[in-house]
Amino acid sequence: MWLGRHLTLFTIKQAFTHWVNSYMPDDRKVTSLQADFNDGIRLITLLEALTGKKLKKKYNKNPKSRVHFIENCHLALMLLKESGRIQTANFGAEGELTTTNT
Repeated sequence: MWLGRHLTLFTIKQAFTHWVNSYMPDDRKVTSLQADFNDGIRLITLLEALTGKKLKKKYNKNPKSRVHFIENCHLALMLLKESGRIQTANFGAEGELTTTNT
């Protein structure tokens, strides 16, 4: 039973990763959804591609600390909110980050 759920989750992650990479430039391909979206850079890149809009504010292209990660993720969520495609009232950048790379 556990193996079946694990394989299904693995398959879903693979499919979603492939879909994400279809929108990403070669230098920003995703291999691990959790780790690669953690700093917000690839998330911004993906959302710019999906919404067709460029982020108006400058973001930290070389984030080093958790504060930079949170700021980038926050800006990505604001881009998504401004596109009118999703309501972001119930979640924020801080809750979406893991504690890796801090």
